[in-house]
Amino acid sequence: MTFIRSTYMHRSCWYPFFLLLALSHFGQGQVVARRDSLLRIYEQSNTDSVRVQVLLDISKLYASFADARPWIDKAMLLSRTANYQLGIANCLTNYNRYLYTEGRYEEVKRNCEEGLRIAVPLKAHRTIGVLYNTLANLYHEQGQEQQALSMYLKALDEINQAEVPAFFPIAIESNIANLYNALRQPQKALDIGLRCLERAEKAGAEGQMAYTSQQIAEAYHALNDSDKSRYYWQKCLTIARRVDNPVLVATALSNLGGLAADAGSRGQALAYYQRSLALARTTRNPQIEMWNLHGIAIERFEQRQWQAAYDLGQKARQIAEAQKYTDYLAEIYRLLADIEIARGNLQEGEKWGRQWKEIRNALVNETVLRATQELETKYQTRQKNARILALEQQRQIQELSLRQKNGLIYGLTGLLGLLGVIGVLYYRNFRHRQQLAEQENQLNIQLIRQLEQEKQLSAAEGLLRGQEEERGRLARDLHDGLGGMLSGIKSSLTAMSGNQILPESSVSAFNRVIDNLETSIQELRRVARNMMPEALVRFGLKDALQDYIDYLNRSGGQSVDYQTFGLEERLPQSTEIIVFRLVQELLNNVQKHAHADQALVQLIRDGERFHLTVEDNGQGFDPDRLAEQRGIGWLNIRSRVDYLNGTLDVVSAPGRGTSVNVEFMLTAYR
Repeated sequence: MTFIRSTYMHRSCWYPFFLLLALSHFGQGQVVARRDSLLRIYEQSNTDSVRVQVLLDISKLYASFADARPWIDKAMLLSRTANYQLGIANCLTNYNRYLYTEGRYEEVKRNCEEGLRIAVPLKAHRTIGVLYNTLANLYHEQGQEQQALSMYLKALDEINQAEVPAFFPIAIESNIANLYNALRQPQKALDIGLRCLERAEKAGAEGQMAYTSQQIAEAYHALNDSDKSRYYWQKCLTIARRVDNPVLVATALSNLGGLAADAGSRGQALAYYQRSLALARTTRNPQIEMWNLHGIAIERFEQRQWQAAYDLGQKARQIAEAQKYTDYLAEIYRLLADIEIARGNLQEGEKWGRQWKEIRNALVNETVLRATQELETKYQTRQKNARILALEQQRQIQELSLRQKNGLIYGLTGLLGLLGVIGVLYYRNFRHRQQLAEQENQLNIQLIRQLEQEKQLSAAEGLLRGQEEERGRLARDLHDGLGGMLSGIKSSLTAMSGNQILPESSVSAFNRVIDNLETSIQELRRVARNMMPEALVRFGLKDALQDYIDYLNRSGGQSVDYQTFGLEERLPQSTEIIVFRLVQELLNNVQKHAHADQALVQLIRDGERFHLTVEDNGQGFDPDRLAEQRGIGWLNIRSRVDYLNGTLDVVSAPGRGTSVNVEFMLTAYR
């Protein structure tokens, strides 16, 4: 018995969801520095959603599940304790990053089903898209291509409704290209892959460029174009090294080894396999380790080093059986059979050959079963069509007989039938026109609503801008005009007190007038500063709030703690003014109503996300009563948050203080 060996097989490394494509692989020093930076944000924040996301961001710094899992576990515990449902769903997607690469598909499927039950009612499009994409890959692994394609399209629809980086939808389309490669339709895979690569290059998404390059390389290999396949694998390798992705580097090296073996460059193939094997073991990736053990075993076989080839083949077999890599296991059995036969162990060779045949026949039977089901469906369809045709012919014969027997009746029947058809066509045309008119009316209503919303937004923007401009003008008039006049009067009165001889009884009254005038000037300057602080215009939000809070602390009554993170760069002036007014209004509420002796103001900027928190240890209140409030203070707060397209969250209870959280995206209203 002899077997034909294969030195090269399709080897691609792809992941259950595209968020993993954004996973950064840092060096150890960079991991520690980035982790410590994120931990500082975690410690400064008291918002559960922010703290959960920080913990998940830390987990993404690690390539191995053992290192990442403690951080995901901590995020999951916090989410469940706080009943933060979206946090639970996001933790499940992060578990799947690592479970999928370890082949633990049943756990991945359960996580997807639980995550979708949570995320769909919340309309969390980004999380839903990730979960659908993972399910698509599971269906792909199980050979259910139609279900896989359906899930990919659902994932693409959800992601297109979410605010995500440009490479996210490209990643899903790249997975569709991978699906066509598996279906042995390389030309379709190539067409999709080349389009995805062009879009990824325009978006500057290097990680996605690397993954798409591997799909293109596989398609060219299937089309027997080894030179182009080698070119795109080399492109994949170069980018993977640049973004420091060791898993993808190992994948590219293994495939380049296979191409070198096909070309007869044994030494070069062996060097590629060994470098890939070292990386696979470092990243604890059993699939890539198995590929390279099999490849090196083939090279040892070619060098007639039977024992070394056999030992390597056994190691590859153990991994394939443990991880249930059935397709690849057949190739390993075939190699072991070749080795045993080559060194004269015919009985052992026959044993491995029988196991190879069993797996091959099982795979063929599965393929035949699917093909048989498809043929049976087609056969049943043809049978139904034949019966319909026979009934139609029988009906025509009966109609012909009736026409011959009674032409007049047939003519009347035909006329009535024609009138009926005309009536149906007229009715359908009428209904079609009605539907078109209704659709046009709905479009007009939507357009009117959109214009009204834009008008309201423009009015709100104009109102806020007008208020701030009027505040600035009044502040300047008070400070420069009335303030200057009062200062001049004070100077004149002070000069008079030295030049005039007044009775002793009048001197005291005269000095009180000067003191009262000084107090009025200070109060005037305080009002002007509150209306438009000079520090806000000249130095920005961070310094203006520091100046304002220092003033409050000097005035006594309560201690205000001020914390900022990520405000090294200034925000747009309109944004700074709105945030300043929000803090000013919230602290004013604390002073008037909370009876607190301590307060906290915290501002955090994380990229385009901005988070504001104002807390106090005062008497608190029932947040449900805010809906009944008609005061101008809360109206101003809500209107400013609405203008920012942000969210307002008030956490309070009688006797337990108050926490007001505002969160918005800096790009949401530009």
